[in-house]
Amino acid sequence: MSHILRPALDRRFGEMTMADTAVPLGITVTIVDWKGPRVRLLTAADAVRLSDAIAASSFIPGIYSRPILIDGHWALDGAWLRRCPVDEALQMGDGRAIAVITKSAGQLIGRFRRPRVLPVPAGARILAPPVELALSGFDFDTNRTLEAHRIGQRSAARFARKNEAWL
Repeated sequence: MSHILRPALDRRFGEMTMADTAVPLGITVTIVDWKGPRVRLLTAADAVRLSDAIAASSFIPGIYSRPILIDGHWALDGAWLRRCPVDEALQMGDGRAIAVITKSAGQLIGRFRRPRVLPVPAGARILAPPVELALSGFDFDTNRTLEAHRIGQRSAARFARKNEAWL
């Protein structure tokens, strides 16, 4: 629902670009051009507005959607081709990446259609909740949302303690 998300992103980030973030940031999108769909990691090296990158990374085509263009090409959610693009994140910096996923099984899943479990690459760690979240897409229940946030905070604290030396 890019038409809902977009105004909020523009208000928050204005003309900030990927290079203007305080920490190195990579946002994965699926670019669709004449070659077909491909995964692309947007970084500070890309002259892309931050709000465009975020909107594109959460864009799923549908009846109420408005397309997002990156470098003149249609850009979709990065998960369209690969749900958790850890390999791209590992290429960004020092060879370490944290995959934040919402499934308690702690698995990396590939492909939007016909999902499959992927191996965890060397240099990556997975931050996952210890229990299945009682929250789903387009879920606007305040209590379930707040509980999911509490579970996420506890999971992140546990992850930090367990991986302190690696971090």
